[in-house]
Amino acid sequence: MTTVHEAFALILEALEAGDVARAGAIGQQIQPNLPDHPDLLQLLAVVAERQGNPARAMAWRRRAIANTAARRAALLRSMGAVGEARGLYEEALKVDTYNVVACNALGDLNKVPTPFDPEAHRFGKPPLDLFDTKLGKYFLPSDAPNDVIIWRMKAGQVFEAEVIEGLRPYVRDGSAVVDVGANLGQMTLLFSEMVGQSGKVYSVEADEYIYSILCKNVAINGRSNVNAIHAAAYDTCGDTVFYPVQDFERFGSYGSYGIEPGATDGRAVATITIDSLKIDHPISLIKVDIQGSDLFAMRGARATIEKHRPAIIFEFEQQFQEKFGTSFQDYMDFVQSINYRVDKTINGINYLVVPQ
Repeated sequence: MTTVHEAFALILEALEAGDVARAGAIGQQIQPNLPDHPDLLQLLAVVAERQGNPARAMAWRRRAIANTAARRAALLRSMGAVGEARGLYEEALKVDTYNVVACNALGDLNKVPTPFDPEAHRFGKPPLDLFDTKLGKYFLPSDAPNDVIIWRMKAGQVFEAEVIEGLRPYVRDGSAVVDVGANLGQMTLLFSEMVGQSGKVYSVEADEYIYSILCKNVAINGRSNVNAIHAAAYDTCGDTVFYPVQDFERFGSYGSYGIEPGATDGRAVATITIDSLKIDHPISLIKVDIQGSDLFAMRGARATIEKHRPAIIFEFEQQFQEKFGTSFQDYMDFVQSINYRVDKTINGINYLVVPQ
């Protein structure tokens, strides 16, 4: 039987001989059995570089460096140096933001006993886990092991911190924020801090199961300035649309799913418009992230936008547009029609627009 280091030697020999394809094939063959081995990840980085894929090479290197730190942290933890281990896991995430080893380890450290939930059986789901993190307490699903948002939340880290920091200058103390597609509630909770006790956060979530967790997270963190709403934000009120049962083979995260236009089965949810909420509190920001139907939610907020002139951030991903029959130009036409302009993009798919 070939040992780990014999396999590494075969990869090195192939690289030295200039046979990058063979080196890559060997790496792919053994990688499923050694997904977190730093030395293999470094070799895969060399293969990717030789194949002309520097971005992939950098991703492998980041993961290798973070996994090396995580291994040292695990040793410290086994010796009882939990505080030092925690710090090293957090350092690993500065190198590789979504490093699963470090996130899971921090999640283990942050996990606390979960109170009995009499509603758990209603959704036919396994019990939630509860994590007490430096950012607050979070109830989180236990049936989505590849959900990157859950990874970050249980580790006490902000998911898409760059988005939050990009929005922070626009959120005024005492104002209202509308969070459309609130998911498990991390951004809602961060917005509730930004607006302060005299501010308001209106959090809209279409998935009834995720909405129930959102409400639990709001409650356990004592956020009285949050109004959670179970509905699908759209450009019509009172219609019924359908939310799919998540297929984690297709997308690993709960937040990657949204309503399915034209569907006739699934989980029924009623539509609302943001305008129908008739928010009088001055709104400084509207955030929309609902997997392809963002434009429809914004169309249903036109009167609100005209009244409050908030900053708006929405997500545009081409993969979701065909089923809604929309294009990027449709989004830009709407931005122009409300007399807004694109101020910046964040992570390539989040468009922050502000009044002209």
